Amino acid sequence: MGFYDGNPAHLDPMTLTEEASHYVEALGGGARVLELAKAAISKGDDRWAVDLLNKLVFADPANRAAQLTLADVYEQLAYRAESSTWRNGYLEAVTELRRGQVQPRRTAPFAGLVGLPTDLLLDAVALRLAPDRARDAPFAFTISDPETDKNQVVQVRNSVLVHEDASAPLVGAPILKLTAAQFHAALTGEGQPALSADDHALVRRFAALFDGPLTNFAIVTP
Repeated sequence: MGFYDGNPAHLDPMTLTEEASHYVEALGGGARVLELAKAAISKGDDRWAVDLLNKLVFADPANRAAQLTLADVYEQLAYRAESSTWRNGYLEAVTELRRGQVQPRRTAPFAGLVGLPTDLLLDAVALRLAPDRARDAPFAFTISDPETDKNQVVQVRNSVLVHEDASAPLVGAPILKLTAAQFHAALTGEGQPALSADDHALVRRFAALFDGPLTNFAIVTP
């Protein structure tokens, strides 16, 4: 269930966008909410202004006046913040609100994983598996590391990547004789480990199942 303060009103809350739309309607519409927020700012009640403007931004994502006014309030709160963590949070919000709509983008699926041992590399990329692409592609193989004499049996099934240490390669499945560094190089295409054409095809098929993590996403806008 997650955090619960004991108040049943918080057991099954509306989404922020749904709640915001109701609040804005109840207060008399977007223009009225913006007017109330500006009045709160003039009185120095910035936290109330933030609450009003946050609701308006989520109820009406195209309202640039609300976004820019909220950015101004966050900037003032950042100036007054004693905590660098709080200040950075406020300024991150300012940046997003002033730049406008965030366009999510992804990094390469295997970026930042160089140097990891094979088992940890597989742990990391398991979180990046694209379920839709993996659904119809069940297969298995073993990574046999000549440096450590360890075997990692890797299986993709039911749109999930699972792997485990094994005393011997999986019977009937392809075997990739690669160190962790060579496996990473094969996945990224930045190296040319000594693999057969079939093994290279297997690695490419495996690598194609992953998406890179999002490097930016909306925080204070819908």
